[in-house]
Amino acid sequence: MSKKVLTPLTQYEKCSITKMMNLIRPKWTMEIILELMVAGNESLSFSDFEKLIAGINPRILSTRLASLSRKGIIDRIVPDPRTPKKVRYKLSEKGYDFINVIISMRSWAVKHLDVDQDCKDNVCRHMLVIKEKYLKPATRQNDLIEIFAPH
Repeated sequence: MSKKVLTPLTQYEKCSITKMMNLIRPKWTMEIILELMVAGNESLSFSDFEKLIAGINPRILSTRLASLSRKGIIDRIVPDPRTPKKVRYKLSEKGYDFINVIISMRSWAVKHLDVDQDCKDNVCRHMLVIKEKYLKPATRQNDLIEIFAPH
């Protein structure tokens, strides 16, 4: 009898799913992206994030913003180079493409996890704004897939 040898079928460091998980895995990353989606065409300052995301550590926020900027998910805007402390952030084109991912993850969570009733009813703050700013009217009540970006 021959033994079956298990070999890895995927090189995880090159796997698209692993790369996606590595992007969103660090704590507070999704919250930052969600707040920028809610902001739409408006940009947010560092202090805006501190107000919107309760409990985020300033050092971690700085690290996450820098990482998302390096990866092209958000744009770092310096309105006046003489005042670098006035930096603002907004979603990049690549960041807007991420909306479909968030809506898919949200749909799965509503179906399979214990979530707030407002979330289930699409009336939580994030979904209200996402529906208003990004979703085209659906032909069926629960179709929330066709996206348009506000830029």
